[in-house]
Amino acid sequence: MEKFKKILKIVGITVVSLFAFLVILVVAFPSDSVATENASEDKPSPVKQKQKESTPSERVPIRFSSSQAEQFMQNLCLDLNQTLMRKKTIYVDDRKVYMFMSVAENGMTCVSTVSEIKLEVMSSDCGDTQTKINQWNAIQDGARI
Repeated sequence: MEKFKKILKIVGITVVSLFAFLVILVVAFPSDSVATENASEDKPSPVKQKQKESTPSERVPIRFSSSQAEQFMQNLCLDLNQTLMRKKTIYVDDRKVYMFMSVAENGMTCVSTVSEIKLEVMSSDCGDTQTKINQWNAIQDGARI
């Protein structure tokens, strides 16, 4: 039993020593990601520079105008037997999001959103007309969210 206790004591000391050694290594030699987070904005690290490099087509994403988004929604509404009633532009994280209100033949009113980045419906919420009009009026054109 005494021999077993000695082995446990040695193993315990070894584990504590290894943990202390790892803590010292982490503090003394921080990884690149920690250094990048703490780096001054005036002197970008090589990691940041690598992230910024991209092909010309990746640097400037295609932006769709309000009229292009409206034309896209007009075509979509025709396919869905809806009538496009109103549009407005809001900003989410400094990106334009086009909002459209449409009315279906069954009387339901829908509010749909389209990003300036891609001509596709990001979301659509349909319901009774009065509720959708109240929700629509609660968001000002040009609002920043």
